[in-house]
Amino acid sequence: MLHRSDVGSIIYVCGYDVRLQKADRLKSLEKSLRDVANRSGVKLVVVRTNLRDHSILRKINWEKFHGAALATVGHLLAAEFSKILISASFSVDNFKPWGSSWKTDYLWSSKQLQVEHFGQDLWRVEKLEKIVNEPLVIDHLRICWEHRNDEVNCGECEKCLRTMLGLLSLGKLDEYPTFPDVDGLVSGLDRARLLPEFLIPTYQSFLNKDLPPKVVRPLEKLVRKSNVHIAKKQANIKET
Repeated sequence: MLHRSDVGSIIYVCGYDVRLQKADRLKSLEKSLRDVANRSGVKLVVVRTNLRDHSILRKINWEKFHGAALATVGHLLAAEFSKILISASFSVDNFKPWGSSWKTDYLWSSKQLQVEHFGQDLWRVEKLEKIVNEPLVIDHLRICWEHRNDEVNCGECEKCLRTMLGLLSLGKLDEYPTFPDVDGLVSGLDRARLLPEFLIPTYQSFLNKDLPPKVVRPLEKLVRKSNVHIAKKQANIKET
């Protein structure tokens, strides 16, 4: 289920995906979230923390401990909430070891707070298909955390490219003002870094969609280069 009638608040943590030093971006993000909360009839709770700047924690891969960091904020707010939901990064069918997962998040629960992993029944592209026509989503969809430029969604990182391909395959990319247009997608694919192995099947699946030839060409090239890189790595062949 993507709709939860028991959700009464949105919790956003400044200092996690967007660092505290990015004051202008945080201000813009909070404005967007307040509109989402108001139009959804829920409360927005904004937390600020420098946890990621801690001398020990900043040395740990964020992908490995962000679930614990999210649960920590929940426990700080346990006087107000008895349960928090952590949105799934991966579906059960696409599971890989990760800092937040349906196998581990519930372990952060206590007598005061229930921590629930949410949305693992669908992969992200499938989730996007479910909500793609929602006006609130069209106006405010923000998925970028790398922020390679000053745009809402940079249109250059892997997560942006994957989301843009999903929107394009659904015939909706040009309706989303928070993302570059199809030419921006082509440019991003041309400059894209090699894909991690676990995401190659997702990009390959887009090749089965009815995409414009100018998108298919750089997408095929990216998938091919990534597959070759993985094959060489597995064979212990050094690339020159």
